[in-house]
Amino acid sequence: MSLDPTTANGRRVFSTESHEKISCQYEVLPSLTGHSTTLFRPPYNADSRPANIRELLPIGIAQSLGYMTILESVDPRDWQKPDKKQILQRVKGELPRGNILLLHDGGGDRSETVAALPAILHYLKERGNRVVLLSELLGLDEKMVMPVVTEEKKSIHNLASSLGLSREGANPCHR
Repeated sequence: MSLDPTTANGRRVFSTESHEKISCQYEVLPSLTGHSTTLFRPPYNADSRPANIRELLPIGIAQSLGYMTILESVDPRDWQKPDKKQILQRVKGELPRGNILLLHDGGGDRSETVAALPAILHYLKERGNRVVLLSELLGLDEKMVMPVVTEEKKSIHNLASSLGLSREGANPCHR
């Protein structure tokens, strides 16, 4: 899961609400999926090229909450909404730099990202790469990375359901 920072005057800003946003987003995931996570990916370039201390703040907050920070190393910038051929070319160009591929599933139409996946997977297979879960890459049990929600956590699922929220619904933490 990745935190979206607030924006002010077109700049990324991590306010004092960052702690609350991280905490809240990590409460919503279990309520909607039945699993929690121990992983955190910081937003924007904070995971590869932080420009200032504010981009590092979410990493510190997530660490203080007990989350393991995962950094991507291959970012085809599909959030810019290039076509599927451009996405594939960007993946090919960045693969020598790393092995964790970041693709986006939110923020609008992602049909080109989805359309690029078969070609990306074919290319990886041709290279002799294997696609694995992060838990395997990290050498961790999948249940440690995405543990099943405990009984006490299920109460928020009931709250979300009573508010009419579905898996595709709104985040009850947003004000």
